[in-house]
Amino acid sequence: MVQQIYNSGYKFPQPPKKPTITLTQEDGKVVIYWDGEKTENDRDFITKRKDFQGYKIYRATDANFADARQITDAQGVLAFDKPIAQYDLDDSIQGYFYPSPTLLAQLRGTSIFLGDNTGVVNKFVDSTVTLGVTYYYAVCAYDAGDATLDIQPTENSKFLLRSNTGQIVTDDNTGYITPGARPLGYTPPGIQNIKQSEGFIGTGTIVVEVIDDKAIRNNFSYKVAFEDTGAESYTINWSLIDLLTPDTVYVPSINKTYLVEPLQTIALPPGTDTVFVNGFPFKVSNDSYAGNFDSLVTKSTMFLGNTPIRQGFRLQLFNDNVIKLDTAKSGFEGGVTTPNSYSFSVLTDGTFPQNNGRTVPSDYLVEFYDTIVDTSQEVRLFPPNFPINFYPAVPVNFKVKNLTQDKYIDFFYRKTGTISTNYSIYFRELVQGTLSNSWRVVIGYSGSNIPLETQGLLKLSTKKPFNRNDSYTFSTYGAVITQEKARNELDLIKVVPNPYVVTHEGESRLLSTQTSGRGEREIRFTHIPPGTKISIFTVRGELIKTLTHDNLFVGDVYWNLRTEENLDVAYGVYIFVAETPDAGSKIGKFALIK
Repeated sequence: MVQQIYNSGYKFPQPPKKPTITLTQEDGKVVIYWDGEKTENDRDFITKRKDFQGYKIYRATDANFADARQITDAQGVLAFDKPIAQYDLDDSIQGYFYPSPTLLAQLRGTSIFLGDNTGVVNKFVDSTVTLGVTYYYAVCAYDAGDATLDIQPTENSKFLLRSNTGQIVTDDNTGYITPGARPLGYTPPGIQNIKQSEGFIGTGTIVVEVIDDKAIRNNFSYKVAFEDTGAESYTINWSLIDLLTPDTVYVPSINKTYLVEPLQTIALPPGTDTVFVNGFPFKVSNDSYAGNFDSLVTKSTMFLGNTPIRQGFRLQLFNDNVIKLDTAKSGFEGGVTTPNSYSFSVLTDGTFPQNNGRTVPSDYLVEFYDTIVDTSQEVRLFPPNFPINFYPAVPVNFKVKNLTQDKYIDFFYRKTGTISTNYSIYFRELVQGTLSNSWRVVIGYSGSNIPLETQGLLKLSTKKPFNRNDSYTFSTYGAVITQEKARNELDLIKVVPNPYVVTHEGESRLLSTQTSGRGEREIRFTHIPPGTKISIFTVRGELIKTLTHDNLFVGDVYWNLRTEENLDVAYGVYIFVAETPDAGSKIGKFALIK
């Protein structure tokens, strides 16, 4: 392998770009999420192909991932780390990579598992963790390799360093977290005021899924906008717009920084042609700068599943992407009799497509009367010299109304049948300024020459995609501590472990430079709300340590079993008093046993 790299001028295949991961926690579980767009669309340096194949997720309780090293090569030497999860593209590549004999020897007799078509994800939940234990994670993207070119699959490295001082340095695709309990009275963030724009057409719905409590912003507003195909308004993509975040504008000529709200305009010194907006150069004119809305997601075509995660949440857009009859909301109302059947579709002519109807995303009413109220249009379909393609103007006892556009529309019409009776009504509407055929409704009776209804309605509702005129707005609210709830939960405050016997599994391992001794001793107080002071006393009432807490999202407070003078405490029984800001105090005791 080294010789091949040398022969190629030190140019060799590389794995996809590393994803940038974020770690958070929820209900005692670790949540990892990332944006995979750049990773999954990366091109290989050598082959120039998009060769991303999947993700492997690794976990360890050691910063060197020592406890993940569980897979041996063919000679029994530990050589590979075992992932706790693997997700790959749902495509034609799956199973094991089968190398040539030469490449197999370079891999020391091992093969590489490429996945089993699970589909890729951008979020992983680890529900097998223990509270209070520090875990190290890596999300590694890998490619499929190419056996025909003797290119083995490659995956991202997982760099993570715990220094001699205990400081932890991570890479884009690595991170660490110590899962803990929520504080007393914790009320999670959420979504409110989901509203549709005026004249909203689409019949789908959206759900805003909170992924990361800590990243949710309080009282922030957002907008979801759509693009469509135009004529029939099929949804193409969607965008998520931040309606509140200001632009940070730096003006070099006067060395001054402004916060510019969306749609706000500021004056610039005469002659200014370039400013820096959010750290990037931006050309300006007219000696002014106007604030813009920030697009968090731009023209995404992913509507469900692994949609982009932004500012702690993601959208699930349940789009009705096929325009068709909504049978649950359609049917006859108020008639004396009910026809045996009705159908609703567009006219489809495979031979002469110019006759085809357009699937207009609208709802309709066919209104029946006991007298003549309208006249159908005279229409000749193509080719016009065919008698069957001629539809004469006929006085009729019904009208057709486009409810979505709130107007009556034209139609052409024909009655057919001898044993049964069918009334075919073909809608004629303006579509982008052109009069076109749209829908066709056929009302059927089982008897011959049965007259059409003389009263009532036929309601025709359609399922409609989101279109360019549709938009949603919504807002977020942040997590808070609810004082009444906190007062009712005071008994949740505990010491873990209790008793503490010499050591416990949650304590840190030795640093890499340590070959003997033990890691830092510690216990933790659980469910502590922010603003709490914890006082630790001996049984004689001597105050030996005071701890404070200011984390809204994790209620664990750690104590290294040392006094204020940094002396190790003696084994024995101790008293603690946890004084919360507004929920009262909790007094308890714990034991340290040698």
